[in-house]
Amino acid sequence: MKILIVITAAIMLAVTQSSAPSLCHADQGMPPLGPSTPFNAELYSLGYDVFLANSNPHEAFLLAERAVAIHPNDIDWRRRAAQSGEWSGNSLAALEHWMHLNSVGQKDAAENALRLARATRHNRYLKQLLEQRGPGKTRETLVEYASVCEALGLPENAIDLLERHRGGPYRKEVLEQLSRLYEAVGRPKQAVDALLEQMNAFGLTEEGILRASALTFGTGDVKGAYAILDRGRQIIPASATAYWQSFDDLAWSLQDMQAVELASRKLLESGKAREEDYQRLILLGRDNDPKAAYRLSMDGWQRFRRSDFLKSALELGIAMKDYRTTADMLTRQEREGNLKPQEQDAYFWSLVSQVHRGTGATGESIRCYREALRRAPTDSELAAEYVWLLLDLDRREELRELLIAWKGRENTMPSLYEPFGAALAYLGEYHKALPYFQARYSQKRSDPAWLAAYADTMEQAGWVEAAFLERLNALALSRRRMKSAPAGNGGERETLVRDYARVAMLLKPGDGVDGLMKEITAGRQDDVSRELVAAWALSSQRNDLARLWFWREYARMTRRPRWVELTLALENNDRPAMARLLQEDLERLPYRDAIEATVRSGQTPLAESIAFDRFQVNDRDYLLDNQVRDLFGSRSGGFRYRLSLLDREGVGFLEQLLSVTTALTPRFSLKVEAGNSDIRHRDMDVVGIYPAGIRTARVGAIMRHPGGSAELYAGVRDALYTHPQTGLLGNWKLTGRATLEMALLSGAESDESLGLKIGGMKDEIRLGLQQGLTPRDTLLLRLSGSILRDQQWRRLGDGGSFEAELTHRIIFTGPDTTLRLFSGYHSFNRGPDPVGRTLLLIPAQQRATSGSAYFVPESFAQAGVGILFGEEGRDNYTRDWRTFGALDVSWNSNSGTGFYYKVGVVGPLLGLDKLEGAFSQEKGSFGTSDINSRLDLNYRYYFR
Repeated sequence: MKILIVITAAIMLAVTQSSAPSLCHADQGMPPLGPSTPFNAELYSLGYDVFLANSNPHEAFLLAERAVAIHPNDIDWRRRAAQSGEWSGNSLAALEHWMHLNSVGQKDAAENALRLARATRHNRYLKQLLEQRGPGKTRETLVEYASVCEALGLPENAIDLLERHRGGPYRKEVLEQLSRLYEAVGRPKQAVDALLEQMNAFGLTEEGILRASALTFGTGDVKGAYAILDRGRQIIPASATAYWQSFDDLAWSLQDMQAVELASRKLLESGKAREEDYQRLILLGRDNDPKAAYRLSMDGWQRFRRSDFLKSALELGIAMKDYRTTADMLTRQEREGNLKPQEQDAYFWSLVSQVHRGTGATGESIRCYREALRRAPTDSELAAEYVWLLLDLDRREELRELLIAWKGRENTMPSLYEPFGAALAYLGEYHKALPYFQARYSQKRSDPAWLAAYADTMEQAGWVEAAFLERLNALALSRRRMKSAPAGNGGERETLVRDYARVAMLLKPGDGVDGLMKEITAGRQDDVSRELVAAWALSSQRNDLARLWFWREYARMTRRPRWVELTLALENNDRPAMARLLQEDLERLPYRDAIEATVRSGQTPLAESIAFDRFQVNDRDYLLDNQVRDLFGSRSGGFRYRLSLLDREGVGFLEQLLSVTTALTPRFSLKVEAGNSDIRHRDMDVVGIYPAGIRTARVGAIMRHPGGSAELYAGVRDALYTHPQTGLLGNWKLTGRATLEMALLSGAESDESLGLKIGGMKDEIRLGLQQGLTPRDTLLLRLSGSILRDQQWRRLGDGGSFEAELTHRIIFTGPDTTLRLFSGYHSFNRGPDPVGRTLLLIPAQQRATSGSAYFVPESFAQAGVGILFGEEGRDNYTRDWRTFGALDVSWNSNSGTGFYYKVGVVGPLLGLDKLEGAFSQEKGSFGTSDINSRLDLNYRYYFR
């Protein structure tokens, strides 16, 4: 026994001494060779057993490793090395030995090797062992084999095996592994096919749907990914947050709003809604359910404290016109200190401004909008909205100040062109508004509503023909849009119908427009449609309908369209209503209607002031021009002074006439005239003894009647003799185109000859008829008879005449131009020779032979053609300086060819006045061949 122990110790010592260099490392198949004790099978076996008996498996493993190194094909020592390796924790070395034993056919080696390969995750050996056993025998080995191949970087091997078992008993696991492996090798389509096949066979799962959708989305097939997600919308619970978020996002990207609403509401129900989910639900509900959208906005604001939700709540409150509730909400939020971060946001201030505007706090509304402008001074859209705000609030003074302060800003902020143009048109300065509209014409010419507004501005600015063409364009655009609009589109159709009706009621009134207007009347009303219906009713003479519409739609409103109210008052001749509107809202009334109302309500001076001021601003407004002419041209009151310098057949006249007319009543006026003419001769043989001057004084009354006017006057004239003068003149408008003129005169000045002008007079009766043939053509017929007398009522002769004149208006404006054809016959009979001072008026060398022939001309016929321009400026009141003139070429049976021309200018000096200067020359009148010249200066100041 003692000897055995000694031998064992010696062996252990030898093994120990050689153990250090003989350790087997994980990356070595067997220990390195080196000096060792000679192999003795009995001693090695005994040492192995002793080491194990002493619970020293590590030393036993080292001894077994040494034995295997010496005898590698020794099955027993291989088994001992494998076992002691496991017991001592050298699993990799043990695995190597078991694999060797497996390779030589040891039955239990495969199972032990498989166990160790799994434990050490030695995938290469594990793959071999599984293939040896058959990886498809069980569900577990099939899955394990796929994982091992994937870990070794050989997924195709696993795929091949799995594809062979795709229809086998383990189909679910096979498809699951295939989807994973196909995804790993970059074959997403096959991965999705496997996933879908699995879910079709074994049921949908959240994870499967999400994976399949993500893989499909990764290929760029967004619709396919969405279709996969859509499969689960009926079965996936609301708690599946990841699914519903993905479904929501893809539905939003494809604009499937019904699905977006479903997904967002699922997330909202589960309490997992994101900011974007709130925003999407708010957007979807803005039109259909604004109250719910408002509540969501407030919930989002309370939860996330994002300004977008607060601004959305403000926008919805404004859209619902629930201004009071929105204002109260703002007050609460401000009291809680939640609005401080928002106060640097210009858009936030603009929304607050709209809320205050809705509650009637216009001052606070303007203040808030100015805060917005202060924070974003370069924001052109914000600046434009501020102008629109002032327009809507009817802040005329602020608008005027703003237009001055911001003049030129439209050059850097093009969005200001439209509001500036609208503001100037609103203030009545249409000629200034027009360039702003023209600047936007190229961008807005396809918008019929804009074209209609542009045409209105052009018409008010005096460009009537151009406005008509633009209305035609707007009408054609509206018609095309109505034809191409899809059926049943309610909101868009309402807009198109309004645009068409607005233009068509001016260009194509009738049954077609009436039908459209009835459709608008039956629909939902807003400010635009209300005024459109009122305008149609008034323009089509449906005054009763207009009145009913006004009281039905506006009776409960504090802010009514004053133009409708004034138009109805004018139609009904309701003078108290006119006076009230003029007193309360003069600046807000259409100025042409305001002028008419002031005249009817007896405030003529105010009417003249309005017309005068407006015409200074817009002198191309032809309708206003007509009103100004009617007001000032037909005034019975005024002061006149005329200075004329004449050269008549060698005798010069310096004539002055002073006239004052004042109204006694609206129908009757008093007229007083005084005149003086200084006479000087230039040639010695044309006149005898003549007075140095002629003085006249006359007083008369003028009556205005419904058909025209009449004047009765009486006076005295002092020339060769002093004689009285009387006269009755009048005109009557028989029809719309026919006017009758009449004159009955006694002791009137006679201009038929130089002698009669100085020393004669005449009694005359004259009738004339002026008939309008067409809007451009007029025929004038005049018949007269006279007795020519000296200034002591002695007869010198008599005469009669018939004249005809046909005129054709070539140009109505700029300046008015008229072509005329005239002809006539003048018959004269000479009477007794003159006596007394009348005789001495004849030159001495002619007294013996001339007699009454010096005074009474010979009978003659004449005809001619002429042209006139600018005559309206002479006949009517004008607010600008104009030129006028005339040119006639005539033939006279006594003197042959003659001519007449005149040139002059006319216009105001102080405003309510008119100054006219003219120079003329003529030859051939009353059969004389002398050239007569005349220089006239006329001044008139208008007053009542």
